[in-house]
Amino acid sequence: MSRTYTRDQIINIIYGATFFGAGGGGSIDNGMDMLNELGEDVELRVDTIDEMKDDAYSIMTAGLGSPLAMKEKGFGAEAIYVAKGMMDVAKSEGKRVDYIYSGEQGGFNTMVPIYTAIKLGMPMLDLDGNGRAVPELNTGLLPIRNIPIDPLVLSNANGDIVIGHPKDPLDSVACETIARSICMAYDMSVGFSTWLMGKEDHKNASALGQISLAESVGALLRHMPTKDPMYLPGELDRLGVKNKVYTYGTITKIDVEVENGFDYGRTTITGHDGKVFNVDFKNENLIIRDDADKALLVVPEIITLVDLDTYKPLSNADTKVGQKVALIGVKAPSRWWDIPAGYDCWAHILKMIGYSKVDEAIPLDV
Repeated sequence: MSRTYTRDQIINIIYGATFFGAGGGGSIDNGMDMLNELGEDVELRVDTIDEMKDDAYSIMTAGLGSPLAMKEKGFGAEAIYVAKGMMDVAKSEGKRVDYIYSGEQGGFNTMVPIYTAIKLGMPMLDLDGNGRAVPELNTGLLPIRNIPIDPLVLSNANGDIVIGHPKDPLDSVACETIARSICMAYDMSVGFSTWLMGKEDHKNASALGQISLAESVGALLRHMPTKDPMYLPGELDRLGVKNKVYTYGTITKIDVEVENGFDYGRTTITGHDGKVFNVDFKNENLIIRDDADKALLVVPEIITLVDLDTYKPLSNADTKVGQKVALIGVKAPSRWWDIPAGYDCWAHILKMIGYSKVDEAIPLDV
């Protein structure tokens, strides 16, 4: 059924989406900046997929680029310009856009469609294009299920609109190259929209129920009744979120550099018991390794860090040496594992960051 979320519940969504963002998808701070711009008296209507009419369409809005760059510059106008640009294209094709939807999870990139929906007076759908954050167009549920990347719309804060119609709308690698080139031309951050989707498309490809799940997880994190880090796993299980705490301890080292619109790096965590864990990331956390460099968990499973002083989930733009954190593995939506491409689409990125056994998936063992 349709639900109306208040400002406080939208904050829950921001927290929960950051948790599922796996280090990517943007910072809670960025999401809160966008929410604060909307004022105190805000409401968001969210409909289930069953409430969507068969002849209606939905559009995704997101920010594309370096999380660090977007955190520094701010974001907002880009989302409205890109949404209007996509709706103009849809209208020219005789398609009626009734909904906004979230393309990936993250404190920022889930807030972008919320911001868009509220600004334009439109409802959102209770789903997400991935159920996590992803670093590239080709590492996503929608492209591996053959949802066309056409049109491809991008915008900067001045309202410059770029509309692309790829020769092969299923060539997500080529579309990623186009989008990243525009992103770099506009100083590492742009508004982004594609995957104009109907009801059956979402039923076949998207992570359904993800917005309401993010709200529940965010409410848990914001109102933790104890500082005991081992309380969290059981409560997540109760919400249907299968998870495993690998360690809780202190961030002792962070190596990061920005290249081609991505934040690359490694976060080192020394556990309360002295054991060392490394998390390799490309915007999103991709691999957990032990101190012998053995991979313990690999994407598409969700690898997330939670600050143990505040219970804020952390993007990789938020982490700092000295933070006390829990390192948690979370089971990705089942759609990542029900076809081989859900793992295989990550192979080129895993090779890029030095993972040699790309033919060996490591699902979360819970």
